[in-house]
Amino acid sequence: ESGQLILEVALQEEGEVAHGTALSPDGNLLMVFGDKVPQIWDLRSGTRLQVLNGHSDSVYSGVFAAGGQEIVTGSGYMQARGVPPDDGNAVHVWDASLQRELLSFNAAGMPVTGVALLNEGKLIRAASLDGMVRDYVCEA
Repeated sequence: ESGQLILEVALQEEGEVAHGTALSPDGNLLMVFGDKVPQIWDLRSGTRLQVLNGHSDSVYSGVFAAGGQEIVTGSGYMQARGVPPDDGNAVHVWDASLQRELLSFNAAGMPVTGVALLNEGKLIRAASLDGMVRDYVCEA
């Protein structure tokens, strides 16, 4: 029936915010990103498989590479006061099977709100709240 709930996942911590989702190329994995910790869920079983620790601020975007082996996430500092951490407003590249970070870099002066992989994963495109879209070489 249209509108019927068929899947519901609870994030790692109570009260955690989900900013968005991304689907793996094979359609079996769901990435949920929000408060600092992207999570990978198995859609067949409904269980959380991985938690990707490494962001110091909220994660606003994420994408799986075409082969599903790498994951790219974008984060940012959106507090009304204070100074963002050194690794805020960053792009992170992860090895999905090893659950480890391969690369991270500051990508903007404001939060990274969109990421994409181009040229067979050799180029990362990052959009940010400063109104800019930037391309970065990815040799992770």
